[in-house]
Amino acid sequence: MTPTTGGDESATREVARAVAEAAAWRVRLAEDGRESSEAFEAWLESSTLHAPAWRQVQASWDFLADHAIAPEVMRARREALDRARNVHANRTRRALLPSWRRTSRWTVLGAAAALVLLAVGIGRWNLPDTYSTALGERRTIKLDDGTTVTLDGDSVLTVSLHSGTRDLELRSGQARFDVAHDAARPFSVRVGDETVVATGTSFNVDLLDRTVLVTLLEGRVTVYDGARPTLVGRDAPPRLIATLDPGERVTSLRPVANGPPVASVARGVSLAETTAWQSGKLIFTDEPLGLVAARISRYSKSKIVVDASAAALKVSGVFDVGEAAAFIDAVQRVLPVEATGGPGVVRLARRAA
Repeated sequence: MTPTTGGDESATREVARAVAEAAAWRVRLAEDGRESSEAFEAWLESSTLHAPAWRQVQASWDFLADHAIAPEVMRARREALDRARNVHANRTRRALLPSWRRTSRWTVLGAAAALVLLAVGIGRWNLPDTYSTALGERRTIKLDDGTTVTLDGDSVLTVSLHSGTRDLELRSGQARFDVAHDAARPFSVRVGDETVVATGTSFNVDLLDRTVLVTLLEGRVTVYDGARPTLVGRDAPPRLIATLDPGERVTSLRPVANGPPVASVARGVSLAETTAWQSGKLIFTDEPLGLVAARISRYSKSKIVVDASAAALKVSGVFDVGEAAAFIDAVQRVLPVEATGGPGVVRLARRAA
């Protein structure tokens, strides 16, 4: 047996705690008949571990709802709810987390654990697998369902494959998904605040700060503002942003973090240009300098930052990945911009008149 380091053990404990707290919130909200609360939203934003943990628990809860008539599911779910009610029988309707600190926090987590263990017992719960790439690295991953994922440089992807769903999250970077067809298990990719849903298709997803680009290579996908539609836990499905046909791209920009997206659909997109990064080329046709610089930065130790005054300038050209210096030199020759800074950060701004 290979011993784990103290850091690994600490990280595992933090993930387990996030899962338990997420499950406790799911039980509490169900008991109260609410979809959310101010305290819940505060908890959700208080750690980067909380949102993924919540999505995993919510997916398990959905599965339990789909199989609610099974006697063992009905019994276990009822016990989890009963434990939560017993803990909070004399509690006024105040925020959940402060009440854990005032009363029996671990008893609440015990009730939540019953829900998690139920999901484990019926084969529904899996902690997500995480895949990542370094600057300039490309990686091809074959998932257990037969799907092939190609990760661009400086990218992070989490994967959770379940009996009824396939839930992924592109947390940074770019990826191409060649999805194995399985109509019984929708394939969804969360990226930023959008979700791409497919069954069997090929598409490219690019996350650049608050801009998400989804390009359909073949098949059909739908892009939603928010999480994947579920059977329970929502009053209404998330807002549909676009349904794409091959050769179409939706660009979704959120001018304000957590604000509504501004989306547009382009048709007749060059698929060769879209996927050129897989062969070590970056091809741009009249694309904003700000987005182009963000892509170039995935392959360079020098981060390229574009001033707001120059971000909308259009760039066209073909560049080799990892050639940030050549890119910076080229844009200074053809655009009214100049570069400042050192090896770590290069800033592009409009050239003074």
